[in-house]
Amino acid sequence: MGREVIIRIITPEGTIETHSVKTHAAYPALAGKAVHIKAHSNVNYELIEKTGGYAPENIVVKRVGKDLHIAFEGSDIDDPDLIIEAYYDESEESVVGQAENGLYYEYIPESADLSEGVNSLKNGVSAGQALGGEGSSSALPEDGGISTLTLVGALLGVGAVAGLAGGGGGGSSGSDASGSSGDDRPVSREDFEREYDGAIKEGDNTLLGSNDANRLYGHGGDDILTGLGGDDLLDGGEGNDTLDGGAGADLLIGGGGADTVSGGDGDDIIFYDLLDTVDGGAGFDSLYLEGGGIHLNLADNDFKIRDIELIDITGSGDNKLTVSYADILALNNENDTLFVTGNEGDTVHLYGEEAFTGSATVDGVTYDTYDLGGTAEADIWVQQGLTVI
Repeated sequence: MGREVIIRIITPEGTIETHSVKTHAAYPALAGKAVHIKAHSNVNYELIEKTGGYAPENIVVKRVGKDLHIAFEGSDIDDPDLIIEAYYDESEESVVGQAENGLYYEYIPESADLSEGVNSLKNGVSAGQALGGEGSSSALPEDGGISTLTLVGALLGVGAVAGLAGGGGGGSSGSDASGSSGDDRPVSREDFEREYDGAIKEGDNTLLGSNDANRLYGHGGDDILTGLGGDDLLDGGEGNDTLDGGAGADLLIGGGGADTVSGGDGDDIIFYDLLDTVDGGAGFDSLYLEGGGIHLNLADNDFKIRDIELIDITGSGDNKLTVSYADILALNNENDTLFVTGNEGDTVHLYGEEAFTGSATVDGVTYDTYDLGGTAEADIWVQQGLTVI
């Protein structure tokens, strides 16, 4: 998918230059003819899709000597659409964009590897980037605007993309780290289901999706639901079901019974009860408790929950999560930070040595941050308003 992208070079005093880039995906005749612009210090480079007026969701960047190469969707980074000359000779620069929620964000590495940040790349290295980190009401650099790349953004990684940019199908409504609204309204699967509009398949036993978006409903019995590609909705219904989302930002609902749920690739939303076994897979995956009066003790996890980056304990009543240093390390091999969201009446029990390290706001939600175990290897971010003991 090709398009035209506007680049605004913004200083603390305002915009100093505007450039237009017609992407190679839309205009193949422009292959090999990247737009070149000169770098400046203490600026932000704002990217704006001409159609729509918001930032591209994803870009690929590469450092080539002192220059920054940028490829937009559908283009090859080895034949970039845009080259910012001498980018790495200047200082206090960021590549930013405005998401559909009206806030501005930096582009941060999809891999959540700080070394793959735009300003941290080594010569010859390329990396996918997505909007993420802490938003700002202004695209201006520093004072009153976007800050430099933070660890918050890197931890969110690709998970920030869908929630901030608001595009790309059903998974966009809840797979970021924004969690619950913080009020007393229960979180319901229906809140998410309306975002999915794929083709419906239903019945007992085995249902297989396609590489497009699908909605698979198992109803009664022990069903096997496989989503394959696309942003899918899988609902096992009653019985001991097996759900595999495959690629895409999927909504996975085991329903009643002892279900086995695999998110696969993508930023998935999984509704959970204590009988289920869950593996979120790759991406930024969110686990939502269903019901009230639930105590989820990760010390009793025994690897029944794996590769989850966010746990929402809102449910329909007061719930409790107990978590320790060892639990976080066992929960996710790729990311030793766990986000916890919920609402008033919910409790988080930090088991063992812990230290309060500060507060941070991500996507409009303020978290209190804690180090568990005293080693800085396991961190937990708890939404303010929850009781921490």
